[in-house]
Amino acid sequence: MQFDLTTLGQWSSEERFVVTEERVKAYARATNDAHLLYTSGQTAPPVFAVVPGGLVWNKLVHRIAVDDGSHRSVHGEHDLYVERSIQSGMVLWTRVALVGVSPRSTGTTVTIRAETRDDHGSALNHQYLTLFFRGVTTPSGTGESPPDHGFPEPVRAQPPVARVRMTVDLDQSRRYADASGDRSPYHLSDREAHAAGFPRVFLHGLCTMAMAGGAAVTTVCAGDPSRLRRLAVRFSAIVFPGSVITTALWGLGDRDGRDAYVFEVVVDDGQEVVKYSLADVAG
Repeated sequence: MQFDLTTLGQWSSEERFVVTEERVKAYARATNDAHLLYTSGQTAPPVFAVVPGGLVWNKLVHRIAVDDGSHRSVHGEHDLYVERSIQSGMVLWTRVALVGVSPRSTGTTVTIRAETRDDHGSALNHQYLTLFFRGVTTPSGTGESPPDHGFPEPVRAQPPVARVRMTVDLDQSRRYADASGDRSPYHLSDREAHAAGFPRVFLHGLCTMAMAGGAAVTTVCAGDPSRLRRLAVRFSAIVFPGSVITTALWGLGDRDGRDAYVFEVVVDDGQEVVKYSLADVAG
């Protein structure tokens, strides 16, 4: 596999997406989020931003690194910055750009930035998607790295300010595929998952992120999704349907006028599946 870097730093054309009540409700159901704003279809969960974003960045991924059937790419990190909540009835416009490529010891990371605005040109969110291509090498890095969201290890010595336990349903990956449009075969077929090197179907990382985001909104945002201004995660292991996951959050105090929290998500056997993660909350 070779990377096509000719579009580095170049924005794609904008693509249109209409937010409907049904799409908002479906995303809430797919992520087990019972917040009334979401279940009524009025306001989309913060991580719903990946739905219009994914429709655009998937095209870019196929352009810069054509999948040869080996399913080598995995979602390494995701960083979402929220300016305003997405509301039902909005018309969204999203553009994406390849912004960085970096070699690693066992592969290469590719960073893509996406920006979404409404029909009036007002910014709604921007996000960084980092993919890791296993076994694919590149001679040198180029472009920019995604923003940092490190986890100060001494924080672990303190009890978390919140802990939320959630069950991943057996049909969760299929429901999330339907709601998000991400139908990557290893999320839907045990045979395809095994071909990609995994024991069976596993959950989309962005679904795990959305569930962690729901835990943050419920606890440190006091139920107000408009207060969540940044959600950044590093995916460290896969989650299988039927698992129980726990999101634990620790407070870092004020940072640039917002309350900062670091968090991690673990499954019941103690394995971290999301780590080095950050949530910024407006007062």
